[in-house]
Amino acid sequence: MEGIVGSMMSVVSESRTHKRVRKTENANMKEFSDMESLSAYLSTF
Repeated sequence: MEGIVGSMMSVVSESRTHKRVRKTENANMKEFSDMESLSAYLSTF
């Protein structure tokens, strides 16, 4: 069991020291003022 826990701790530690860098940022931010508009948007997927 120590091997599994040690492996998980290693992954977490490495991810905290080496952050992921995205070369291109292509995410669009959407803002919703109420749950109805959010629900309507999510229902399009």
